[in-house]
Amino acid sequence: MKTICQSCSMPLKKDPKFKTLDLKEDIPEYCSFCFENGSFKNPNISLKEMQKLAIAKMKSFGIPTVFAWFFSRKIAKLKRWKK
Repeated sequence: MKTICQSCSMPLKKDPKFKTLDLKEDIPEYCSFCFENGSFKNPNISLKEMQKLAIAKMKSFGIPTVFAWFFSRKIAKLKRWKK
């Protein structure tokens, strides 16, 4: 089972829409903050911009900057960003 969004790396269990899914169905690859109605909400965002956005969001949750930066590095390895 996929456990993180393949765009921003947010744990899918933190997505409010994840709680409404039937676990017998396919779990989505992307969180509702990144993907909706069959397309990305911000299709033109770059990898660097996504990493900055993720760092800011993690910091808003009280995660120290150095840890937020470290965690944001794995975003480049996710499905959306692989070339």
